[in-house]
Amino acid sequence: MARDAVALEIISRKLSAVADEMYFAIQRASRSAYVKEAADFATAILDTEGNVFAYPPSATFAFLVDSNYRTLIDAIPDLQPGDVVATNDPYRSGGLATHLPDVNLLRPLFHDGKLVAYAWSFAHFADVGGSVPSSMSPALTEIFQEGLRIPPLKLFRAGQPNEDLFEMIRMNSRVPDMVGADLQFARARYGGRRSAGNGRCAGPGRGASGGIDRSDRPPAVPQLYPRCTGLCRKPRPRCAAPHSRRQL
Repeated sequence: MARDAVALEIISRKLSAVADEMYFAIQRASRSAYVKEAADFATAILDTEGNVFAYPPSATFAFLVDSNYRTLIDAIPDLQPGDVVATNDPYRSGGLATHLPDVNLLRPLFHDGKLVAYAWSFAHFADVGGSVPSSMSPALTEIFQEGLRIPPLKLFRAGQPNEDLFEMIRMNSRVPDMVGADLQFARARYGGRRSAGNGRCAGPGRGASGGIDRSDRPPAVPQLYPRCTGLCRKPRPRCAAPHSRRQL
């Protein structure tokens, strides 16, 4: 496809806004202080290869921006519309979960029957069982002491909740009502609706990235990372441009 810097900028901003709205939807709905006060959670829109394409400008966590989510995507290859995958296992998720309280959700997004992107989020759960309340302690010596390990499993199948998995997660927590609320499956559905709308605006075949190779842009166009001011032309890992308080 011919280079189109204007379309790339528009789609980048729109998808960044989708991730941002997902982010605030989680924070408003959560019952956990880890989410509401500590903001220990994040959202993102991924391309079909498992790379982050849109990240919320308001997110406090940015260390997962450069991660590749392919390990999690490949764990369940037969994803269908309406499926939502959940996992908190650091080994089975390729390091996306840094410890068991970090529960990751992944939902494939389809447009006209074609996979175009993934909606992803993680949130630090208040308790997932284990030796101590909150499932965290420097005294723990192995992962089994942290609590319940959830390999990549379908929390939803074709839009229908996997009640067995929901109940297993709740019953292995000291605060089951809070954990049940913080699963927040509504956030994945919300991201799907908004991303599908952007797919229609972008046109057929464009998907999450607008059909434009992110490496195939004119040299004069800045690297379009959602949290960058847009004034810096260096790749994000070396970006030293000032950021506003809002963006941090």
